[in-house]
Amino acid sequence: MKLAGIFCICISVISGGMFYTLRCRQREALYGELASFFGCLSLTAVSLGGELSLLLRRCAGTASGRFALPQTLLQLYAQTGDLCAAWFQALEQTGASRLLPENEAAFLAFFGGACAVPSLSVFTETCRQYEAHFTALKTAAEAKRQREEKLGVSITLLTAALLFIMLV
Repeated sequence: MKLAGIFCICISVISGGMFYTLRCRQREALYGELASFFGCLSLTAVSLGGELSLLLRRCAGTASGRFALPQTLLQLYAQTGDLCAAWFQALEQTGASRLLPENEAAFLAFFGGACAVPSLSVFTETCRQYEAHFTALKTAAEAKRQREEKLGVSITLLTAALLFIMLV
């Protein structure tokens, strides 16, 4: 009976670690997708300029299928014609900010206000700042995940050794 309890505890610890690692990977991927999206917006704004729907269409076409924010934003912008409102609705519909810590979700939502800027150069610079910010977050999240994965492997090995000692 004691052994079964220890085994259940070990399985739950390992499952929790796997869930945490999966969540970290999802957050890391989201940071990368956001950085890529803002990079595409700034690059497209510089090269094509002008029409916002054209910029969004271009960026929605280059986004990966797992990242629904650009496509949702394009659809909502086409319906409303207001990028700020479409940005907040797209964040809510896609749940992009649910994976993020509260301060990062607020930072991402703040871009909705930056959408109302009349100058293309200010919009482009804002997009570049967001790209740099999310690129830095992705790099930090990747390093943290790798460090914690090593720790998780170590804990798992120690738990297995403890189980082996208790069985013998």
